[in-house]
Amino acid sequence: MEITTLKEELKSARKLETEDYINIADGYLLSFLDICLQTQEAQLPDNSKELVFSQTQIVWCKMIAKYFREGNQEISLETIRRYFPADRNQPGAKYAKIPPQLRLFQIRPAKKRS
Repeated sequence: MEITTLKEELKSARKLETEDYINIADGYLLSFLDICLQTQEAQLPDNSKELVFSQTQIVWCKMIAKYFREGNQEISLETIRRYFPADRNQPGAKYAKIPPQLRLFQIRPAKKRS
């Protein structure tokens, strides 16, 4: 009985797994990371709640390292972590900022539609 239950749980968990990934154009990883960082800061217009929220930044790092590639190459988790400090107010010495020339997009609220 327990083996059958575990097999079903494993089968269910594997439904979300994939061998595929999303490819970021070569040389534009930091532009993509900037979009992710902006997404974290996006507020809903109706009640000023965050559009997306996570308790820790490592969730973002792991998601990007697992499901994205840059120029069809794996992205190092350690490389990504430099841009997602645990404490944004005091990022620490290892934190790196996205260079202005790679901030290609700006996320902002759309004008209200009637």
